Amino acid sequence: MSLPIDDNGHANNIVLGSPVLEDGRYTVPFTVPDKLKPFFRSEEFWFECPDAGEVPESIAVVPAVANLLPFAWVFGCELRVRAIDKSFYDAVPEIRRGYDDMVVDLSLSGTFSADEIIDNSYSNEGGSPLSLFSGGVDAWCTLARHSSEKPHLVTVWGADVDCGNESGWKVVDEHSSSVAMDYGLDYSYVRSNFRDMIAYRALDTSSLMVACDYRWWYNLQHGIAIIGLAAPLAYACKAPRIYIASSNTEMDKPYVCASDPTIDNRFAVAGCRAFHDGYELTRQGKVDAIVRYARGSACKVSLRVCYHVQSGRNCCRCEKCARTILEILAGGGSPGDYGFDYKPWQFDILMWRMEHVFRLVYPEFYYDIAAAVKKRGITLPRSAHWVLSDDLASICDNGFKRGWGSFHDFGAGLYHGARDLIAGRAH
Repeated sequence: MSLPIDDNGHANNIVLGSPVLEDGRYTVPFTVPDKLKPFFRSEEFWFECPDAGEVPESIAVVPAVANLLPFAWVFGCELRVRAIDKSFYDAVPEIRRGYDDMVVDLSLSGTFSADEIIDNSYSNEGGSPLSLFSGGVDAWCTLARHSSEKPHLVTVWGADVDCGNESGWKVVDEHSSSVAMDYGLDYSYVRSNFRDMIAYRALDTSSLMVACDYRWWYNLQHGIAIIGLAAPLAYACKAPRIYIASSNTEMDKPYVCASDPTIDNRFAVAGCRAFHDGYELTRQGKVDAIVRYARGSACKVSLRVCYHVQSGRNCCRCEKCARTILEILAGGGSPGDYGFDYKPWQFDILMWRMEHVFRLVYPEFYYDIAAAVKKRGITLPRSAHWVLSDDLASICDNGFKRGWGSFHDFGAGLYHGARDLIAGRAH
């Protein structure tokens, strides 16, 4: 695999080689300036999408470009590629404007250039949209809202479950596949090292990121990265749209997030555009929509929301699981019908930890839960009555919980730092 020669002789270029397809895997070699080398575990980007088959070079390189563009913008580099799709190339300045408006504490520079710009546009009449599907609340809400369009579900291996975690992925893959089968939908997966190649610990603790208090994955990478991974399949299927479910809502502003309508809706490739879905809904509103959808469906709705996702299952012990369980109860549903398997005593312990140990960093979610419970006359188990407390703000965040959270983060930092060190030596 050869890289294009940097004929400018500059040491500030990110240079991508041509994608090579071998045994179903596209590999894109790249080089980065010395100042960026500590932030990468590998200088090879790869992805697999069996259902996309072989696609033009100008399409196959889009996932790699999408993941490396934020590095060029943030660190003032030129990202260079041999060939690129015209629709994507034309969209990059629009995506960049979305970033400019979002990450206001960073001064973005850097450029993107291609030796050849190729028009891969197609007529998308009658094609099914792709719907990025993690199995969580956001993704299920988008599926419920667009079920009449018969979306083609796409799950990314390497986003939550590590690209090398075969056992965890098996659970996730079976879950997404069963959802598609139950609802008569097509399903595909994309596997990539797009997260594994980045040394997030070194990046997030760099002086530039610390100064603005940003985290690379959430604040700068994930939206464009995940949509970009779906681009080759969108081209192969002649999809008109790629749905990506919203994480935030318009009521949450201001915030800094790499997935937002002002960024995602500007993404285009060949004859396809991305659409950031469900932005007008609160998380409780999304759960309400899912519960309503489930009542009108003969098929089961099984959510996969857990922070501890390397197992591919809901642990029913973390804040994310607990929050979703409460939202389902507030929506009039039974959590056991939505993929949460726990005993009553386990629920009571979880609620105690929520009330006394976990820092609930999104208090607005719990205010919405409390409002829904009160409005609908829902009876919560006694151990969950803290949600209805007049002092909910101090339950969500207090000195003890912040101290515990700092201790936990310190331990997690040591773990991930050691992991990055081991990975760096391996490479």
